[in-house]
Amino acid sequence: MALKYKRNFGKAEREQRSLLFKEVKNIRAEIKQLQHYYEENFSQRPR
Repeated sequence: MALKYKRNFGKAEREQRSLLFKEVKNIRAEIKQLQHYYEENFSQRPR
């Protein structure tokens, strides 16, 4: 919905689009943190 092509946005649509992009940014940052955590804690563990 955030990437749907539309030339003009109303105020509510603009706010919703902005919130969706912020949510995606936060989720991506959380994924990076989890990947880093797992790489540090589990990839170097001897079996």
